[in-house]
Amino acid sequence: MSRQRIQQQGLIGILLLVTIAVVAVAVFSKNIWGEDSKTYQAKVNREALAQAKAALLEYVEVGSQGQLSGALGTNTAGTSAVILGRLPCPNQDGNGVSVTPCGTTTYNTAGIHSLGLFPWSTLNTPVPRDASHQCLWYAVDGAFKINPTTSPLNSDSFGSFSVIQPVKPTDPSLLNTAWPTQLLAGNLSNSAANSSPDRVVAVIMASGSAGGTQTQTSVGGTTYTCGLTRALSGVPNAETSAPDFLKYYSSTINNQSLLPAAGGAPVANVANPALTPKDALKTFITADIGQEQLNDQIVWITAEEFSRAATKRVAGILANFINTNYIAFTGNYPPASTTPGGPCSTTTPKLLQGFIPGTCGGRQIIPITPNRLDPSNDIDLWLGQAHYAVSQHCISGGTITHPCASGTKRVKIDGRTAPAILLMRGRALGGQTACMYTGSVNFNSVANNTIVNCLEGTNRTVVTAAITAAAGTGSYVTDISTIQYSAPNPSSSNDYMFQFTLQ
Repeated sequence: MSRQRIQQQGLIGILLLVTIAVVAVAVFSKNIWGEDSKTYQAKVNREALAQAKAALLEYVEVGSQGQLSGALGTNTAGTSAVILGRLPCPNQDGNGVSVTPCGTTTYNTAGIHSLGLFPWSTLNTPVPRDASHQCLWYAVDGAFKINPTTSPLNSDSFGSFSVIQPVKPTDPSLLNTAWPTQLLAGNLSNSAANSSPDRVVAVIMASGSAGGTQTQTSVGGTTYTCGLTRALSGVPNAETSAPDFLKYYSSTINNQSLLPAAGGAPVANVANPALTPKDALKTFITADIGQEQLNDQIVWITAEEFSRAATKRVAGILANFINTNYIAFTGNYPPASTTPGGPCSTTTPKLLQGFIPGTCGGRQIIPITPNRLDPSNDIDLWLGQAHYAVSQHCISGGTITHPCASGTKRVKIDGRTAPAILLMRGRALGGQTACMYTGSVNFNSVANNTIVNCLEGTNRTVVTAAITAAAGTGSYVTDISTIQYSAPNPSSSNDYMFQFTLQ
């Protein structure tokens, strides 16, 4: 073989290696669906964030491990308060455990929001990581965090977080200036009149790879699952490490410039905004579409989403009290009460539509302190948001065979019937008036009853008619089967109906 041919083959080999390298780069830059690297990473992040959000909402709706029986938490701050809708504290050291009280140093104050890592261990989920293999971050509104608690907190509460996104200017000359932003969730006015239901109560963040002057050298070795960069009193700490992960996190809309630093690198922000009242707005900034400004991706939980989950949870707890503390012992259902958590009706005829009774016939249905639904101290004002209706056949007799098991005088819901129902109203939807329950409510008083303010559709008409009849004549409906309720449609209503079955 000639020397020239050998040289040619050597050159071909080198070219082949170059080609393989180019292909390898292409493979690493694109996944099997042909998406580029940023698109693929954004997709991975969205999936991780969506799973984390679902776990948080399940925590609100169902409760954490060991809290599924319906037992209530105490009025003082404690982890069991989750069953009434509080959100868990962030994790601070990287082991995934929600640390109480929420926050470290000055950020563990009641009403002050808290920032840290997503508490995957407390939520009993796998470790959620973004496309850069970083653990997810999490911030909770101070009014919604589990410890220290603030009250009242119920379906009428709204958050103080908003989420904005940079928008790339169409004019190339403006690319190195402050980019305009668009509002994705919440609103930027601190006025109560602008307390939109999509105000955000919690955010989950995928920080992505380090940018600009950020460094993400882990401290704590292999002791902690999630790596952090800074320590507090010798222990890895998420709050102080936040600037090395989160690019833009601000206490107001204007205190964080979107102008890149010299060389186009993002500027790392401080760990926490200044202390502010719990109703002051906080703004989080998510990645722009092309991730040219920053690569933090955010999902959020709105006050409306929180309300749906918490309302369902409270309805289940109240229904469980009726089942376990009254029906199991008497074989029948209690009549309704004229006041939230008050004594059941003893009139003739008995009240078939009203509030959940706290006591009936000497039995304590809703436990007295310590609990967050104590009828003598309804600290979160949930009891006034529950409407109870029961069949006249189910409150008579008292035999374990249930007198309403086969009767026709039952509560009608669409094409079905039930011995009793519990209808929890959600927060106001668009066009509805404010539905805040702030104090004593009497089912006999139209002027003082706010239970109907946030009910939707047919049920609003039904309950309004019942209140009007009770207030106007002093007598109550004697045949519940003449009343037609409707099961709330999740696509158009945020109310929740619990339909009792025979125990």
